[in-house]
Amino acid sequence: MKAFAAVCRELELSKSSAKKAEGIAHYLSSASDADIIWMLAIFSGKRPASVLSPASLKEYAMEMAGLPSWLFDECFEFIGDVSETIALILPAPTNMKSIPLSEVMEVWRSMKAGDAATRKELLFSLWNSMETYERFVLNKLLTGAFRSTISEGILSAALFH
Repeated sequence: MKAFAAVCRELELSKSSAKKAEGIAHYLSSASDADIIWMLAIFSGKRPASVLSPASLKEYAMEMAGLPSWLFDECFEFIGDVSETIALILPAPTNMKSIPLSEVMEVWRSMKAGDAATRKELLFSLWNSMETYERFVLNKLLTGAFRSTISEGILSAALFH
């Protein structure tokens, strides 16, 4: 997930198509086949459906961070994005590790099939293993709000880089 989040950041921050293609090419050269398949699916607009509502994510984040609702709302008012607000207010990870994108998506499948208690437990485990930007990308994926796509031209350039 760390490498996928890095590509997302590169795509978000870069204005240059060449830089975007270079970032994707770097990811493609080092990622597992399963991670590449998920990356291509997500960036081609075939992102997974929502497994958690923004309201549920907010509730879990406030619980994990020990924040009252009013304070979360103040933070959100300043930041303007639920996924980003959550990523920023969560406590530091207690079990930092690098989880491949494909494993995160397997957890997403387990969350989709599980009950609320299972989803919460799996979510806390993921949050506890990720840094802030990874959490932001994860939150977007889990709520179905991930909106980054790659043009065919950039993807072609990356594939033939």
